[in-house]
Amino acid sequence: MRAKYIYIISPTLAWDLSYVPGLLGLAFAFCIGSTDFISRRPSAKIGYYNTWVYASLLSSVEMLAVFPFFMGRLDSFLPNLIPLIAISALQFAAGNLVYRSYLYGAYSIVAPILYAYPAVTVILSVVFLKEQLTGAQLLALAAVLVGVATLSTKTSSVRSNLAGKGKRSLLPGVSTAATATTFFGVSFFGLGAIVPSTGFFLPAVFSSVFSFFAGLALAPAFRINVRPSREKFTMPIALMSLLRSLGILSFNLGIQSAGSSLSIVTAISSLGAAFVVAYAIATVHERPEPIQAVGIVLSLLGVASLLYLTY
Repeated sequence: MRAKYIYIISPTLAWDLSYVPGLLGLAFAFCIGSTDFISRRPSAKIGYYNTWVYASLLSSVEMLAVFPFFMGRLDSFLPNLIPLIAISALQFAAGNLVYRSYLYGAYSIVAPILYAYPAVTVILSVVFLKEQLTGAQLLALAAVLVGVATLSTKTSSVRSNLAGKGKRSLLPGVSTAATATTFFGVSFFGLGAIVPSTGFFLPAVFSSVFSFFAGLALAPAFRINVRPSREKFTMPIALMSLLRSLGILSFNLGIQSAGSSLSIVTAISSLGAAFVVAYAIATVHERPEPIQAVGIVLSLLGVASLLYLTY
């Protein structure tokens, strides 16, 4: 891959910018991983739905405030309106499922499942773009699937079920996390298609605004009270909105700047799971079972290997 350079002061002081997409992917991983970890507290107080809606509202305000400086190519808005709506709808549904998963499930179990979305993106590339998977890629994809299956079930629960003492072995948050990662995988596949023409900023602000208004419109159908109140404008939600805005913009800018290195952005962005798990171990003292720890390692390594081998 040919390196990109920018000259500072003189041609003899050149900075290699080939690492920028990777750094932007890491920024996404840190920002969104941190947001995910913070989400449980406000979700427990006002519900995961309100948490997503009001974080979307504050993110919209933040991005609209600087929109004139980063508006990009507005002439691309109408030609990409339908994809923007579809991507935003997927992200709205996925975001609610993410916060629900973290509210009811263990961080160390839910996070690796949620951040397995690059596997979905690769599968879509194979199906729709007719890309061929090599033996190594199939092995990496298998590692992801085995890792997710392994970490999502406790062996102690399986033993209880076999002995007739347990009711279920599938852990809370696993099914919603699997659905969310599918939605995110599809939406990121779509972003990869439209960001080169729309620029990095427009899809981010459109998705946040869409999530807020969709949340207001659909609340009566779910019998959820979304009327403004003091508890919906707290410091955790404000911090979540800021980190979310920075994370989404970093990911989209990474796509725009990556070119043939798109895999770097996607692979490193999945390391958000590592941040969530690290926070959980350090602060709430989660201790996954040994077999689940193996699943965490398998899923993270599988995702990174799959994306590295694909592009």
